[in-house]
Amino acid sequence: MQYAAAETAIIDQLKATERALAASQALLARMLPGFVIERLTAEPGAPITDNFAEASVLFADISGFVGIAKRLGNEGTVALLNRLTRAFDALAARHGVEKIKTIGDGYMAVAGVPHPSADHCERLARLALDMRKAAARIGRQAGIAIRLHIGIASGPVTAGIIGADRLAYDVWGEAVNLASRLEQLAAADQILLSPEAMEQLSAEFVTSYRGQVEIKGLGTGEAWVLEGAAAEAGSGYLH
Repeated sequence: MQYAAAETAIIDQLKATERALAASQALLARMLPGFVIERLTAEPGAPITDNFAEASVLFADISGFVGIAKRLGNEGTVALLNRLTRAFDALAARHGVEKIKTIGDGYMAVAGVPHPSADHCERLARLALDMRKAAARIGRQAGIAIRLHIGIASGPVTAGIIGADRLAYDVWGEAVNLASRLEQLAAADQILLSPEAMEQLSAEFVTSYRGQVEIKGLGTGEAWVLEGAAAEAGSGYLH
């Protein structure tokens, strides 16, 4: 009888350990790309850094966020950001885009990383247009006008893991810096494109020339505006 009870206790403990391990793995999968987890498991402590010759980067943030946060208060602001981030995450997954991180009201995503894709910029363009719609919809539901500034740039990037205790998968390169600067230059509800990003887009998208812009830390450059999808333009509806 004692042996049977001990055996049952051991089995229960093993099952509890398996459940805890599965929960930990599921949490890790929500934080890091699958291939990164595999490499970390196979070679613990080994550096993970990869170069990608072609990729596109997106930065977005909320126009007038300080005023919105002041109006909503801490709890309301967190609830709003949670709704927006969940919506953006779902859209990123739908379009085959890798979310990199959120910083306050900022959202960063990349396409062509960690899996190269020929249509990396078009994926981000579709994501940006859908993010703009989602933000407007959530804003209407909350009784607040939510408009985004979005910047997209294309070019070579380096991606990898930084940190030892709180691991983070991040992306670096001139395209990253340029996308961030374009987001800062974009007007409310505007999506700015770098010249390299503009060249990647097909006739599926409607664009316009923004002109010469002064890009902090990078000098003067050209920028284009992603207006919408050509199909929506044909119907007289862009936003």
